[in-house]
Amino acid sequence: MRRSLAKILVLLPLLQSCERGEQFDLHGHLYFASGNYIGDLDLVKGTSVIVANRGAVTIHGISGFGDNRFLMAETAMVETREVPRISWVDIETGQAETLYSGVAARYLGAHSALVWDDGSRLHVTSRRRNSGINAQITSHSLNQLSTIVDVSDSMVLFETGIPEQRGIHSYDVGTRQLQRREPLSAACKLEGSVWLADRDQLACQARTQSGDGTAYLLTDLDGNVRGRLALPQGKQFLALAYAADQQVLILTEPWRTVLGGERFAVWAYDMITGQSHRILKNQYLGASAVYVDETLRGATGQ
Repeated sequence: MRRSLAKILVLLPLLQSCERGEQFDLHGHLYFASGNYIGDLDLVKGTSVIVANRGAVTIHGISGFGDNRFLMAETAMVETREVPRISWVDIETGQAETLYSGVAARYLGAHSALVWDDGSRLHVTSRRRNSGINAQITSHSLNQLSTIVDVSDSMVLFETGIPEQRGIHSYDVGTRQLQRREPLSAACKLEGSVWLADRDQLACQARTQSGDGTAYLLTDLDGNVRGRLALPQGKQFLALAYAADQQVLILTEPWRTVLGGERFAVWAYDMITGQSHRILKNQYLGASAVYVDETLRGATGQ
């Protein structure tokens, strides 16, 4: 992905990383949302810049939408009311468009399809003409769909229900099959999960946590636990993105200074060695991010 210097507007103190952690060689870029900005974290330099300003909106999550483009769940103030919507922006050209009134979305490239939630119904819509893909997948109670995760170019996982009783489902756009994933629901929380495409596994928070820290499992879609991440104990982690070309999972960890100030460390977990590395002491990344390897001009993320 080319990055035009003309689109780098300004350095924002909130986005700028303060101090490098332990040395661990990484490459590529991590794109994330902070308020109304989209930021770009250079994983080589450990510094971040703003690449898009969305104006009077709050971005709640971003995901990939093809080369240079990102799909966003955001809220905009209309008169005195917050309006949720699904939009996209091209960080190279600045072009942007609002697509739907909604709270969450993912793009499935195999069918040029958007799976998106309007707050009480989950839909699928293809951007190809005459595709025949335009349907309601399911309905749910108001604002009880917590997360959508794409696990291939044609399938998503999503989680619905109240926090204590949430269930994970899958939907395949190609076969139009909707399936409840009971064993996966018993093992995992979908929020904070990242799909590891080269391993056909989900890195997910364990449904049942023990101790003060966060336990992350590796499972397949049938809910079979294949392993557990050896993360430092006693810390809270949230997985954000997977750098498949480096086999590295990127996580964020909130922590507090001795004076009570909140900070956000960035960690890299090496899937080959099972070792974790804190690469930045303080870099806010929000709750979702998109990893981009510019040599491949591809994007994958939560």
